[in-house]
Amino acid sequence: MLKAGRGRIINIASTASHKGAENYAAYCASKAGLLGLTRVTAL
Repeated sequence: MLKAGRGRIINIASTASHKGAENYAAYCASKAGLLGLTRVTAL
């Protein structure tokens, strides 16, 4: 990506990253972390 000067990263997430779901704390946290990491990396 650096050599080409561009690229794409595709992440698979769900609405659980924003809304949360009872008894799925780890799943929701991992999806939110993935989206957050992607946003920061894009900056």
